[in-house]
Amino acid sequence: GQCSAIPGAASLFADLRARGVKTALTTGFAHDTQIAILDALGWRDVTDVALCPGSGVRGRPYPDMPLTALLRTRTSSVDAMVVVGDTASDVLSGLRAGARSVVGVLTGAHDATQLRDAGATHVLDSVADLPAVLDTL
Repeated sequence: GQCSAIPGAASLFADLRARGVKTALTTGFAHDTQIAILDALGWRDVTDVALCPGSGVRGRPYPDMPLTALLRTRTSSVDAMVVVGDTASDVLSGLRAGARSVVGVLTGAHDATQLRDAGATHVLDSVADLPAVLDTL
């Protein structure tokens, strides 16, 4: 298998870190697969937390991964959390976790209508467009 980063994603993580924003990567893949992907991208240290379903952490659409990320990054409250994802299940997970905003991105399986119907507060062409949204929150 081969994987590649969404254009602009790596620079987004650097921008968020420079702003003091804590970040987490979440996946539905098993831990070994998650590590293989992070290694392939060179992203082991690009975020503060990397999560996948496992002991005590259910996968999407449950709120566990966003809430676990919130706890592990010592974020002040769910109102300070923004969840970003490319599927309706990602959006639902963020809503169930009480995130301030749930951003759908059009680089995955679901289109804008599916993301909005799931409850996305914003829909972006790419995660690289996230800073403009964060500036309005």
